[in-house]
Amino acid sequence: MNKTDESYARIANLSQSYLKISVDNYLAYSKCRKELEKIENEISDDLNLYFHEKHSSLRDETGTYYVISVIFCSMFLESYIYDFGARNTSDKYISKYLDKLDTMSKWVIIPKIISGVEIDRSKKSFEFISKLISARNKLIHWKSKRMTFETLEKNKDEKIYNLVDLEKVFISIKDIFAQLDDGQEVKSHSFYISYIDEKSVANNV
Repeated sequence: MNKTDESYARIANLSQSYLKISVDNYLAYSKCRKELEKIENEISDDLNLYFHEKHSSLRDETGTYYVISVIFCSMFLESYIYDFGARNTSDKYISKYLDKLDTMSKWVIIPKIISGVEIDRSKKSFEFISKLISARNKLIHWKSKRMTFETLEKNKDEKIYNLVDLEKVFISIKDIFAQLDDGQEVKSHSFYISYIDEKSVANNV
């Protein structure tokens, strides 16, 4: 396989932009969720309409930031692994033979083809990346449903942001990129994930 193109002289690669959007919205989501949880600990039927409207507005805002972060994080992973493959093979090769694979299959197969490194599928990081892609698919194809009072009560604690833990996703991204460092890229992708460290969204690594 040809040597990695470290010049990054490729047009329309938006991977880093996608990641930044995801991180920024995750930070906004985290802030809103803390405020929301504080309100929910205080809320009662005796409080005025303004308080309940504020709670409803903040809940919607929290969900919006979460959805944006999930979707753009999955876009980052899809964009990056395509670009990684194209830089190390060719646009024609990646488009003809690998682009039809689903995202997780690309993350397994493309690194192995290029450098012999296979992402460890037994690690939690692979599991959380899989959960992220699954969450993205659920959000993209989200369907409304009829809700009776009984089902509303049963599902009152179910929240959209329980689909996947985004902090663990960012931790997992750093881990799978660390695994790529054992292969042909060797630190050349570090600028892609530097924003995660800059904004301290994966402090548990």
